[in-house]
Amino acid sequence: MEIQNYSFNIGKRGYGRIRNMGDYHGGDVITPHGFVCVYAQGDGEYYYSTQLEFIFKRRVYVRQFDGKRYSPRFIVTLAHKFAEDILEAYENALLQSL
Repeated sequence: MEIQNYSFNIGKRGYGRIRNMGDYHGGDVITPHGFVCVYAQGDGEYYYSTQLEFIFKRRVYVRQFDGKRYSPRFIVTLAHKFAEDILEAYENALLQSL
């Protein structure tokens, strides 16, 4: 068995790996701040939801949008904003503690 290690630059906007699976789509978005796991569902009639999960400093942060299943393209935008919001809140808390 051969093991290979590699890396690649994600740039400023990161990289999205979201799969469409019919009534739902999910995957992850690689941001400059880390991974955001994403999941969106909607049965076409009754229930819609989009959920983002971001792990930062050993905590899981969740942002949920009830009533809306966003498109994969917009979910990437939401994931970046979510990660930036968490990082900004963390930095602001650090500044206030000084």
